[in-house]
Amino acid sequence: RAGFYLLSELKELRGIINDWTATFPGVGGAVEELAKFGQAEKNKASHSLPRQNIGNLDGDVSTPAFFVTDELENQLDNLDALLVSLTTKVAAYDTVDEKTGAFTFDQWIMNARPLAARALDVVLQLVDSLIDAQLFRFLASLRT
Repeated sequence: RAGFYLLSELKELRGIINDWTATFPGVGGAVEELAKFGQAEKNKASHSLPRQNIGNLDGDVSTPAFFVTDELENQLDNLDALLVSLTTKVAAYDTVDEKTGAFTFDQWIMNARPLAARALDVVLQLVDSLIDAQLFRFLASLRT
């Protein structure tokens, strides 16, 4: 039951992210500031000539390697929606009798795998945003 295992691990990660954001005061504001900066840089990069970007590992020199793309609450809401959808898919597969042939494991994998991959991408983006926000706040505190 890989689906149940993956779903439980994603829910555990969501709980860890909740704990992390609760212990970091002002994290929402820091992520929002970084998201505004990221959008401005992304717009600037899309209107300028391609430039060398050392931090970008995939070879795309037209955009920087990472942007905080959205506010914290929007990222958390996106993750929650994906978890609800994945929970529904896992529960639906569990209730369907495989002998009827109505829903095979291969069909479930084809439907759930992209959703699970998207949820993992959102978790990665969210954790990157939180780490960048912590670094941003740390550097801001050193400046004062």
